Amino acid sequence: MAAVSELEKEYEGRITFTIIDPAATESSGDVEVYELETHGLVGFDSDGQKVNTIPGHQFGRDEIVVAIEELLASP
Repeated sequence: MAAVSELEKEYEGRITFTIIDPAATESSGDVEVYELETHGLVGFDSDGQKVNTIPGHQFGRDEIVVAIEELLASP
C-alpha cells in the first residue's frame, strides 16, 4: 500500500506502522474483534488500546491521515 509507505516516512518517529498479512488476521479472529468486515486498518495508542478503525479497503491517504492525527491527539 503506497499511501501507508509514504505516511510511514512522513510520521517517522511519531507513529509505528505494522502491516499484518490478511491470512494471519483471518486465523486469529481479529477481523471480527475489530469489526473489519474482511480487512482494514486499526489504530492503537501507546498503551495498546484501540483508538480507531477503518474497515474495508475503500479508503485513501486522507482517511488514513485523519486516523493518524486522532491517534497522535489521544492521551
